[in-house]
Amino acid sequence: MSKKNKILFSIFALPTLLPLVAISCKTKSVEDEIKKINISITSKNREAKDVKSEDIIVSNYDKAYFAVSKIEVQPKSGLETTLEIIVELQNIKSKQTAVRQFIIEGFKENPAKVAKKELEEDLIKVQLEEIEAKSTKIASSITSNDIKVKGVDEQKYDLFINVKVDKNDNSKLLVTVTLKNKKNLSVSGKKDFTIEGFKVASAEEQKILEDLEKVSKLVAVDVLDKNKLAKEVQIEDLKFSNFDETTYEIVEKSISVSKTDSKVLEVFFKLKHKASNLLSNKRNKEVSGFKEETVVDADILELKAILEKGSVSYNDPKAAIISVADLEESKLQFNAENNNPLPAGVSLSSIKFEKPTVSRVEVNSGRRTIIVELTKNGKVANKVFTLTCKESDFDIIINQREKIVEENFELIQTKEAKAALEALLGSNTSATLYYDFTGVFKDKKYGEADRKDILSRKGDFKFGTVFECEIIKNSENNYSLKIKIGKYDKNHNPKWLYDWKEYTLSDYSYNFVDKEDLNKVALENKTKIDYPDKQSVLVSELDQSKIILPTNVKVFNNDVIFVVENVDKDSEHNTATIHYYAQATYNGEVIKSDIMTTIIEGFKVDELGKEFEGMSITYEDMATTLPSAIDQNQIKLMKNSEAYIVPADIIKTITITSKDEYTGKVVIKVTFEKAGKKVEKEFELQFNKKPLDLNSLTLDSTLNIEGIVPNVDTLASSILKENVKLTFKEEFANILEVVTYSLEAKDVEGKLTLSVEFKNRLNNETKTLSKEYTGFKVVSGTTKKFRLQELYALSESKTLFHVKNEAELKKQLLKLKDQPNDQRIEIIDNGIKFFISGHSTGLSTVLVLDPTVKGKVKTGSGQKNIGLAGKVGSSKKTNGINVHFYNDGRISFKWKLYLDNGQLDDIEYEQIVVNS
Repeated sequence: MSKKNKILFSIFALPTLLPLVAISCKTKSVEDEIKKINISITSKNREAKDVKSEDIIVSNYDKAYFAVSKIEVQPKSGLETTLEIIVELQNIKSKQTAVRQFIIEGFKENPAKVAKKELEEDLIKVQLEEIEAKSTKIASSITSNDIKVKGVDEQKYDLFINVKVDKNDNSKLLVTVTLKNKKNLSVSGKKDFTIEGFKVASAEEQKILEDLEKVSKLVAVDVLDKNKLAKEVQIEDLKFSNFDETTYEIVEKSISVSKTDSKVLEVFFKLKHKASNLLSNKRNKEVSGFKEETVVDADILELKAILEKGSVSYNDPKAAIISVADLEESKLQFNAENNNPLPAGVSLSSIKFEKPTVSRVEVNSGRRTIIVELTKNGKVANKVFTLTCKESDFDIIINQREKIVEENFELIQTKEAKAALEALLGSNTSATLYYDFTGVFKDKKYGEADRKDILSRKGDFKFGTVFECEIIKNSENNYSLKIKIGKYDKNHNPKWLYDWKEYTLSDYSYNFVDKEDLNKVALENKTKIDYPDKQSVLVSELDQSKIILPTNVKVFNNDVIFVVENVDKDSEHNTATIHYYAQATYNGEVIKSDIMTTIIEGFKVDELGKEFEGMSITYEDMATTLPSAIDQNQIKLMKNSEAYIVPADIIKTITITSKDEYTGKVVIKVTFEKAGKKVEKEFELQFNKKPLDLNSLTLDSTLNIEGIVPNVDTLASSILKENVKLTFKEEFANILEVVTYSLEAKDVEGKLTLSVEFKNRLNNETKTLSKEYTGFKVVSGTTKKFRLQELYALSESKTLFHVKNEAELKKQLLKLKDQPNDQRIEIIDNGIKFFISGHSTGLSTVLVLDPTVKGKVKTGSGQKNIGLAGKVGSSKKTNGINVHFYNDGRISFKWKLYLDNGQLDDIEYEQIVVNS
């Protein structure tokens, strides 16, 4: 009945509608019916995976109205003894359906897994008995027969024991125990033991052990009669050769058929030194050429066929990029042909790595060997598969992942580096940094101009290590890094190989502080400077120690303190002008801002201070009088344009606090005292200016000059401009300013000329004055021609290197102190570094070359221009600059220069780079 008809009936024929509604309610609901159904199964004496939909019996539903339209069965994920059943019930007339899920438990476990579980549980019980008198024995003399095991049911299991000496400690023996079930031939995993306390091998015994390793690798193995199956070979069939049988003997022999080729026999043995009973490590040799085994068993043939057509894959979204080193055995999966399910009766008994520990070869090739084992009717077949992954590098990438930690990377703490990063980021929150082999990450790629250092790498990384790096700005002065470690090898394809794993390192920030930063916070916090209860305090009674100063102020992570330099008290206006600066300590250096001022208002009204209202100072002939000619008695106080008469109860004092002859500015302080109280006010007056004749000035009369001290042992060219400090004498401080200055050294004459250009601030007139210093070391002009001529003067003046951070440089160079064969530095692409066992450490953040030779100095190219002063320990290294350690803690560099003809000059140069 339509909705429209129902509405009409409700209006016009309600009495006839009710019976019709009652009849429609008899329609069967599929949702209600499916709640009633029951299910059962023909038998649970099987594995859940072997149950088919036809084995499910559905009952307790009205078959006149409903039908079972679909049954789906599958083992419940992660619970192999539990079955998940989906039943779909359909209304025959309306075709409406409903679905219900059922769970049935109690199916059989996989026999192979049951056996494997039992095997592993029994392996846990295995223990070793103590070796008697082991402290008198060498670990290398112990054979597997000497190892006694307890906790093993020898009626049930075969026992396999492998022993080897710890390569890092020859007083330790590493023992591995494996169990094999005699009935179903399943093999357990390995249980490892370490036995300590053996006698440490003497030098003579150590030599025997080394010889054992060499000889055992050369031992040859064969079987004379190969007209048989490999599995038919007995131990006594083996023939060992290629060793001295009077000195050595073969022990701990065992054999097994290769898992990948039934025609190959694997032979395991150790070599024993007869006189000392010492043993080599276990050796594995292959003997091939045996008859091929013909399989006639139908079950085995079926299993082999399935394996032959199957494949192995890795159940992980990252499978295409993952490294062999990161494979998890639990994610390995076997795929039958076309991903079909395994036939009835066939089960996957195991899928595992051939070797539990990944090898260097596997990591580097990106290929891992997998063994798949199928079972049917208690019969087993297996096949070796190769899973191909992303190539990597075992030593440089995988083994160095643990070094990708926050403390091994550091933002370079300079204003220039921070500015470079801000420019690189712009309006973005992330940017790429480029590693350049010197331990520094830069803002641009190699070969691009004007590259800036941003991030430094610390720690000891192997030679050839490279990085991909992205820097992210999280918030103001908070950054994180996304880093991948990689390897560069010009002989490899590809040359650049990066890890698939990316590491995120957090909480990087800038910690340095400079004057500009302090000036900023000093101004930002000026309004926080105040005085307690000032409304009840006369400004004349202000106690400087009670001034309220800003607290909890930081520049980056550095604490900032505020210091009051002096206070000007204005009793007339009841204010105090505070002259202050901000101060912080960074790397042991105290840094101060410029002197700033702020005014504190609101002090208690000072009645005595009101005397200054309308007050001024006059002086007759002020416009023609020079400050130096002022007669203090002629200074007159005026109030409201009339001569001021000091009240009888007030004591007046007039003091000239400053006067400048060339600007004509004079500051006069007036002090009033009354009843033990004192107020004061300063007045600035403009007197006549003394003309400044720039031609009458000399550097000595105008400037205080620091940083130039002639010495017969010092070259004039060693005096650097940045170390020369110029300050004006007091009388010129307000009228003159330095425009520029320069140094000109003449080492052949032992002279240095300082030239300074001044400017008169009043009229912008300029003048350049010079001063010549003599008494420096004289260097006679050399006639030698060097590959890089500029190196001669820098070497003579000991200024080739400039140290930026002596403490950090010392810390890095001390790594070489106990490495006599590595005590040298190299200069490559303007980067300074040293190597220990091939691992590089960059010094460019703490040590730089003189700017005049930047990018020109070479220690390792065909056109090298600077070289070693002497041998580097007992090594045969020929490139670089020697690092020398003095007993008093000083560290120096020593070198010689290459002449234009390619020969090394005989003059040795030295520069101290660490002074204590």
